[in-house]
Amino acid sequence: MELAVGAVPQGLGCEPEPLVRFAVRSDRWAHTRAEEAEVRRVRTVPRICSTAVSVAFSASMLPAATGLLAHEWLGLALVVLAIAHVVLGWETGMRIARAAVKPHSGGAHMLLVLDFATLVTIVVCACSGLAVSGTVLPALGMVQTNGFFFWDPLHAASAKVLFILVVVHIAVRLRCVAIRFSRKRFTRRKESSHD
Repeated sequence: MELAVGAVPQGLGCEPEPLVRFAVRSDRWAHTRAEEAEVRRVRTVPRICSTAVSVAFSASMLPAATGLLAHEWLGLALVVLAIAHVVLGWETGMRIARAAVKPHSGGAHMLLVLDFATLVTIVVCACSGLAVSGTVLPALGMVQTNGFFFWDPLHAASAKVLFILVVVHIAVRLRCVAIRFSRKRFTRRKESSHD
């Protein structure tokens, strides 16, 4: 799919948020400094959460480097961060879901499948990880399960699938960020040439 500069593929979650439409040197979309600060704050929290998810995920994917204790507690923290990530990105997810029901929205269908598969894999990986946990469950006062030979391979396989899905998820989101960034640069350059 070839895009012109500043073009945005529909239904990919790359569309500008309605609150964020302000230009640099134009009175058409001028907002007060307080509104601009609120927009930055609203955007900053999900970015911090996404970064925290990425860092925790990267560290938890290396149990040999972090140690089993850190791996298990990072995994538990990652579940909490993943829930926060989903909640903070709910509006974008709903926009993608609404676009997916429209005809000829292949990109939105793929994103919906990717996000759903990632969510299911996170649940499987977290549940199987808790089932084989040797540190977190005893610390929480729970008893370890007996199905180690089922849960451990399931945890290893789901972690590998999750790694692939998360890399694809990040690549798609970075592409959306690049599209937004290029559109903003193009818009600012265009408006400054009209001054």
